[in-house]
Amino acid sequence: MAQGVVDVYVSKDQSENSLMLIANCGGGLPNDLHLIRDGAKVTLKRGDIEKSIVVNHEIGAECAFNYIEMDTNTAKTFGLQDGSRVLLNYDPESRNLQIQRLTKSRANGLLLPDPRKTRTGAIIIGFSLLSLLGIPHKPGTSITLRLNSVSQKMKVLVPSNELDSDLRLAPSTLRKFGLVPGKFLTLEYDQTSKTLSVLNTSAIASKQRKSTRIKPIKAIKPATMEKPVKASGAPMKMKKVGKSIAQKISKRSNSVKITGALAILAKKNRMGTLKTLTKNRKRIL
Repeated sequence: MAQGVVDVYVSKDQSENSLMLIANCGGGLPNDLHLIRDGAKVTLKRGDIEKSIVVNHEIGAECAFNYIEMDTNTAKTFGLQDGSRVLLNYDPESRNLQIQRLTKSRANGLLLPDPRKTRTGAIIIGFSLLSLLGIPHKPGTSITLRLNSVSQKMKVLVPSNELDSDLRLAPSTLRKFGLVPGKFLTLEYDQTSKTLSVLNTSAIASKQRKSTRIKPIKAIKPATMEKPVKASGAPMKMKKVGKSIAQKISKRSNSVKITGALAILAKKNRMGTLKTLTKNRKRIL
């Protein structure tokens, strides 16, 4: 099964029983329509309408979007116009090439201001963006620009640079639609109503930012020192070790105090004894 999105170009030079397929344009959407063999005879179908045609491939050189070329009578038979966008579905077993009409296309474009007063009432769309949206590139084309309830009919102008993918509006138009330049817009073009709708509301100046809640910071617990670990992995008993050391110090200090006191007492006793002996010696003499 092969599938792809293409635009329809109606050409008087195209043979009535053939269809030209160009599916490798630089700006085209990914597809696998190359699975349709070049020169294959297929049955072109849309609803109850069908016709046998030959599909011929052609390599796209500088095209912006994939397309098919058909003659005027074939386009009229299938209810297609020049510039119509369709989805092709090909079944290789039945060799049926089904056409499904696509009326809406989406693309993103950068919004820029155009200060020139002569551009008031006009919308300037780059050729690359124009092709992605499926807006026909014809002189004098007008479309309706819509954003929510605000709308305005505008003339389409296309810059000469074919790689341009920007969207430009006059300052007065920007103010009317509440748009801010420098933003990327998501756009959708309806080929039936010829309306270009702005779907992305992120470029609207009145957009409110979401409030952000600041989470309360949790209290940090004070750090605790871990008990030292022996080489064997068993925790040391710090309290007992500390107590034993204190006891030793206390005993040592007590012993020092006791020894000092005894020495003082002994000295006093020796002095008392000497005095007594001295007195007794005087008496004898």
